This record gives sequence, structure tokens and C-alpha cells, in this order.
Amino acid sequence: APPVVLAQQGAGAAESAAAAPSALTELIASSAGGAAQRLAKELLLHPIDTVRCRLELQGAQRSLQAPGLFADLYAGVAPSAVVGAPSGALFFAVKDAAKSSLRTAMGASYSKELSTVIAVLVAQLPYWAFRTPFELLKTRAQLGLNADGAWESARRIVATEGPAGLFVGLGSNVAYAAPTDVVKFLCYEGIKRRAKAAKGGQRLSPLESAVCGALGSAAAQTVCTPLDVVRTRVIAAQPDKGMPASAARDTRLADARNFRKVAARLYREEGAGAFFAGQSRASAARWPRAASSLARMRRRSGSSAGRTQIDIATASAAVLHAS
Repeated sequence: APPVVLAQQGAGAAESAAAAPSALTELIASSAGGAAQRLAKELLLHPIDTVRCRLELQGAQRSLQAPGLFADLYAGVAPSAVVGAPSGALFFAVKDAAKSSLRTAMGASYSKELSTVIAVLVAQLPYWAFRTPFELLKTRAQLGLNADGAWESARRIVATEGPAGLFVGLGSNVAYAAPTDVVKFLCYEGIKRRAKAAKGGQRLSPLESAVCGALGSAAAQTVCTPLDVVRTRVIAAQPDKGMPASAARDTRLADARNFRKVAARLYREEGAGAFFAGQSRASAARWPRAASSLARMRRRSGSSAGRTQIDIATASAAVLHAS
């Protein structure tokens, strides 16, 4: 080839190399985009979550006409906004590491679906260990139990109950999230199979995958609402103000924070209907969360490898974590 042509080709290759984003640049851009999306999602859906939380605490007496139900709908948004991005990053980091380990351990018997479920369940433990203090402050603020503000409430909890007081509800969070994630995955897989069969086996579009994820998430929330109601009751339990420390008070507080005992008392005193308080509001919040999580995961999976569709494991992880 003529020298001029070679020079032009060399210049073009250099320009392409310079224009191609580095792995670090992609990581930073993806992280920043994910954090911005998470923050926007928290701000948009926080009012719905606040109403859900208050209805769950009302139980059998729940009513949309209840005084104060729609007051200060952004109460507790600060802890939620602060913890959203880092907790999400922690979740996906642990999930991806667990999937990689499972792929090596399972060898020829490796299953994307099974490994996704196991990896997501494993990731729940560190995720909630990190998020629980912020979730506690958010929930109590939504319920009007933190009149002095979330951060002042945190200082007061540590002063009266020690650092362990910030982790009230850790077990309840996991007890709610783990089965909910499994149900989400199973529902999503079933809905996706039916949708693909209806298209003659063709791959689903991103929008169709998002709809399948939203449907699976809403179905899981409907089934697992009782666990969410009990979780909210556990987080709301606080020491009686003005009552001196005593064995009786400690026992009563421990019972109010025991997942099984709270569920039994709720059924005994308020009936089965109390377990489904706030159900429609919670399901409404999961629709856009599931769809946005799927969209984010699709961008992550396609940015470096050039894929135009998400694979089943990536989609499942997004659906499972849209809560």
C-alpha cells in the first residue's frame, strides 16, 4: 500500500484507540450512572414507600382517610438516599463474586438460574448488614417515630441501646428479602417462558423483559406482603419512654422485636387481613423499580461486550434485586 494510505490507516487506528473508553472510564461512568439512577428512583418512589409503611403499621385499622397518612411523605428520605448507591454496589459485588465461585465449583453441572438464586441469597447477608441501620432510621422517620430527625435519632439509639440498637430488624430484613427474592425469580422465569412461547421462541425485547420483571416483582410482593408487614412492626418497636429499665420491660421489648412472636400476636389480635396492609401500594412501587433495574443491568451487560440483549442470569439478578 502507498505510504500515504498506510499513514492514514495508522492515524485512523490511533484515533479509534484514543476514542475507545478505557475499562476504568467505563467503570466510573457505569457507577456514576447507577448511583444517579438509584438516587432518582429513591426520590421518586419514596412517597409510595412511606404510605405503604404507615398502612402496614395501622394493620386492621388501615384506611386511606387516616389522619397524617399523606403528611410529610419524604420523611426519612435522607438515610435512604445516602445508603442506596453504596448498598447496591455492595450487593452486586458480592453477587458477582459468588456466581464466579459457583461457576468454578459446579463445573459441568453449572446452572445459570440456580447459581443466580444462590448468589443473590448470599449477597443479601452483607447487603442488609450494611443497610439495616439506614433502613431502621428511614422506617422510623416514615412512621413519625423520629421527631428529632434521623441522625439525632441515631445518636440517641446508640446512647440508650448501644450500637446494636441500630441493627434492630436485621434478621427480619433477611427473613423478608430472601423468600421474596426466590419468589420473584420463579415468577419471572415462568412469565418469561410463557412470553417467549407466545412469540414462537424468539428473544424478548428489553421492554418485554422489563414488563416480565415488573409482573414477577408485583406477584412476589403480593405473596410476601405478610413478611414485610411483620418486618415493619419489628423495626418500629422501641423502648418505652420514661419507663425505668427492668426485666419486664426488656422481655416485652424483646418480644416486640421477635419476628415469630410479632407475627403470632398480629394474627391473634388483628386477624389475617392485617398481614396484607399496604399491599397495593407496595406492588405499585415495585413495577418501576423492577423495570429500571432491568434497564440498568442491560446497559451494564452490553457496554463492554457489545451485546444487544441481556442473558437470563443478568435479567434474573436485576429482577431479584428490584426491591
